[in-house]
Amino acid sequence: MSDDLTARIAALVAEELAARGNGGTSRPAGGGTATVAPPRAANAIDAGRVVTVEDVLRADAAGAALALPAGAIVTLLAREEAERLGVALVEAGQPAPSRSGRRALPVAGGASPKEAHGRQSGSDYCTQCGGCMEPAVYSRKGRAAAGSTAEMIARLDRFTDLVWRSEPQDVQRLRQLSRPPMGRLPGVFYACFNLFWLGEEVQTLRDKAKAGSIDVRALNELLGTLCNRHAVRLSKWHLVDSLELLGDVQRFLEGPGCASHDEFRRLTESLLVAIDRIQAWVDRMIPWHTLDANLELVP
Repeated sequence: MSDDLTARIAALVAEELAARGNGGTSRPAGGGTATVAPPRAANAIDAGRVVTVEDVLRADAAGAALALPAGAIVTLLAREEAERLGVALVEAGQPAPSRSGRRALPVAGGASPKEAHGRQSGSDYCTQCGGCMEPAVYSRKGRAAAGSTAEMIARLDRFTDLVWRSEPQDVQRLRQLSRPPMGRLPGVFYACFNLFWLGEEVQTLRDKAKAGSIDVRALNELLGTLCNRHAVRLSKWHLVDSLELLGDVQRFLEGPGCASHDEFRRLTESLLVAIDRIQAWVDRMIPWHTLDANLELVP
């Protein structure tokens, strides 16, 4: 990232923080005073309707509790991370407890986490801690790998339940992602096609499991490697919950793994439903008909 771009981002963040701290009001372009939401406890920050691990990490970084709106859905991964970090999840209208602040991350030799951990090749996130690189960062080391195929399938099915009925926060985050000079749309395209090809490759391995032509240990290794590679790709578009899901699958496959071709088939089918649902939400936001009507192919 260039120094000029870093300076621009820092200036925009400072401007936004100043606007938020302007006595509880913001000033629109016309010069009037905009009405803001009613005040809540000072030691809590707001979560979205679907609470993800990113929300928990944001609250932990601020040393605050996480205020849940009415009817909020807290993902299983987010709830476990909140328990691990000691972040209180406060229901709407309830007072927020005080916190002692974010814990320091222990790093050997006194180096910063970023210096000690570095980046995975081609990735925007750090798998070692929750604080190196924002905003697509996470750690699942506190969560044990699933002990059986049935347990891993249950995690996948729970994820599917959470993202099925309404647009998940991963996709809401993608709507807001803009990177100069490309803006928003190319990121949506890339995320859509990354998810699509992940589904295609998982289907290929599922077919191999049905045929029984490849040893199940090799299938476990191939799918684990595939999940890691696609997590690296999807990290560029900040699909944090989807990254964590793929990480859970990878750790299971590297640990106990599937014991038979039938177990592997059932695991891949649950994984396909989960990732295809996310891909369908992303595909839904692309205005295919408008693009086709207004764009001509380059000769």
